Amino acid sequence: MLVLQLAVLLAFGISFVTLLVVADEGGALVSPAPVETAFRAIKRSASGKLELADTAELARVRREQPHFWFIARSDGARSFSPATYRTSTAA
Repeated sequence: MLVLQLAVLLAFGISFVTLLVVADEGGALVSPAPVETAFRAIKRSASGKLELADTAELARVRREQPHFWFIARSDGARSFSPATYRTSTAA
């Protein structure tokens, strides 16, 4: 009986560690679709600032996932967080 319990505990431990490794690589737990939608909605203005375009796709993501938020940063260290998401990150 003790051997069976140890085998079950070992199997559970290995499964849990595997899940953590896969999740850390952006795998099974997070869908990339909302991130890609946000990426496509970010545009650069004439002055070079990052701006968020109100697209139908982004509106759908906001409806389906109301807690989704993001921060975008360009190579020139310019960053932006949409005003609708800023309240989620304020401490």
